Amino acid sequence: LPFCMMRPDGRDAPGNWKRALWALGCIVSVANAATEGTTSADSKHRVRETCAPELGLVKQKETATNWARNFRKFCNASSPFAEKHLGVREVLGFVAPWNDHGPRAARYFKGKLSTVSPLWYRVLPGRGGQSFEVVGKELAADHRAWGIQVSADGGPELVPHFSLEGFDKLDTLRAVLEAPESLASEIHKICEAGPFSGIVFDVRLALFPSLRSLLPGLAAALSNWLRPAGRRLILSVPAERPPTRPSFDSAEAAGVSGFVDAVIVSTRDFSRAEPGPAAPLPWVRACLRRLMAGQGDFAGGLRPDQLLLEVPLYGRAFAWGNESQVEEGKVILPLELAKVVAKQKPKLVWDDEAAEHSANLTKSKVYASLPTLAFVEARLRLASSLGVGVALRELGSGFDTMFDLLVTRSNKSHDIKGHERDFDAKDELRPERI
Repeated sequence: LPFCMMRPDGRDAPGNWKRALWALGCIVSVANAATEGTTSADSKHRVRETCAPELGLVKQKETATNWARNFRKFCNASSPFAEKHLGVREVLGFVAPWNDHGPRAARYFKGKLSTVSPLWYRVLPGRGGQSFEVVGKELAADHRAWGIQVSADGGPELVPHFSLEGFDKLDTLRAVLEAPESLASEIHKICEAGPFSGIVFDVRLALFPSLRSLLPGLAAALSNWLRPAGRRLILSVPAERPPTRPSFDSAEAAGVSGFVDAVIVSTRDFSRAEPGPAAPLPWVRACLRRLMAGQGDFAGGLRPDQLLLEVPLYGRAFAWGNESQVEEGKVILPLELAKVVAKQKPKLVWDDEAAEHSANLTKSKVYASLPTLAFVEARLRLASSLGVGVALRELGSGFDTMFDLLVTRSNKSHDIKGHERDFDAKDELRPERI
């Protein structure tokens, strides 16, 4: 089944979704067959001499054919336009372990990244009398050689991602947060063994109303173990979703500002339950501004250099029809989107206010938001104007053309010798062992 047809538990999508996405999947299969003879010839030229801005490819009047033709093409140089208009203080790239494309893209484009965060570690409820356990060490060990390649010779910092997961009982999680030294010490040992330059810690489970007051203590414990050794502490927090009260607001920002090096605000997935924009620009701007020092009710918020806005590099598909039941939109990767839009050739609609593209796939009865160069450019411009960084989720999505919008940060680290064949002529990444 196509990726977008699967639920998180691995079962088929039900009802309205099952029929609509089955049609979408069939169209992808037809598109594969129809383009089998032409894709190989076109993909031989994935690496181009001139970057997308200089070719006039960053535009609001995008077409389905043009987007599908160019979404995986890129330039190894640094765009003069990007250097002048799109430079940001930090570019962090998330790398998912279940996607082979991500590790190779991080290695190939490392000269355009300042930080790489592989999604390796999970903090789970403990067993046998332990309050917690950290899993993912085997996964990290399997990718050790890759991590050395990415960070070598002035490459980006490697800061693995940790997340609190599986705590069904708040009392169990409370016990961890009330005495965070053990967890902080364990994470310190993992960083020493890595060796890693720091961590990204997703704290959304610690933001329940009854637990929120414990967040500064957790941040302080992690800071005391990591920062004296020169390691960075980056928190990942959810963005506000009106009309609900933000779980991480100016008060929480003020509470952790003295302990963290940065906070990633998850400005993505704005529309999940019904068709709509993925990350409307006014919402993204508001989410960042409310956390900045002097912007909210608390003067002691976060400095711009402590903030990163998250940029989604995937699309989301919503089924539409006559049924009353509404299913949540499903994530769809650019490669699947490209095959569908190349076949159906829908009109790509630019939303001036949200600053993003969408399309109605009438044959499969699906509304889709999709990442485009204009979408990414708008968020880089916003980040530059606010003085904040960006976090790309995630590098393995396959939207490789967006690297043309990133400035080369280090000529020494952007060394592709020995990795030229990470991207081969078959429009797929080579399945090499890493």
